[in-house]
Amino acid sequence: QNVYDHSVHVPLIFAGPGIPQNERREAFVYLLDIFPTLCDLLGIEIPDTVEGKSLIPALKNPSEPIRQYLHFAYEGLHRGVRDQRYKLIEYVVGGVHVKTQLFDLEDDPRETTNLADDPRYAETLVRLRRELRRGWLEDYGDTQEQGQSFWKAFDASVGEMR
Repeated sequence: QNVYDHSVHVPLIFAGPGIPQNERREAFVYLLDIFPTLCDLLGIEIPDTVEGKSLIPALKNPSEPIRQYLHFAYEGLHRGVRDQRYKLIEYVVGGVHVKTQLFDLEDDPRETTNLADDPRYAETLVRLRRELRRGWLEDYGDTQEQGQSFWKAFDASVGEMR
């Protein structure tokens, strides 16, 4: 178990009346999006307490994004974020930030070439690190014990905005 695509990229299939057949979408979705999608399909109001987003816009329009980024984690050890092209993975082991991986998913879909130390990708690395922090702390409240341990080690090594 880890945060490479073979573990975090799970196909989601919808079928039924009014849903296009034999089409593929590249939208970034989470399991928590299924409930609001089902509510929309059934014409039921989505409760305010639901955190997910309805996937109906993406079902109707193949180019409609649900999110700009996907955030993922494996226990307290890894935190990651990806956009349409790049994926960033940060590793903390034993309270120490030990590794950064950056992949170009267009050129390297199997995630085999780490670009994190390549100066040509410095801006991409900074942008994704900022989004990693913003998403995990603001959107998902990654403040439980494992999250605190990860961010403390990450900040000690990388710094808040680097």
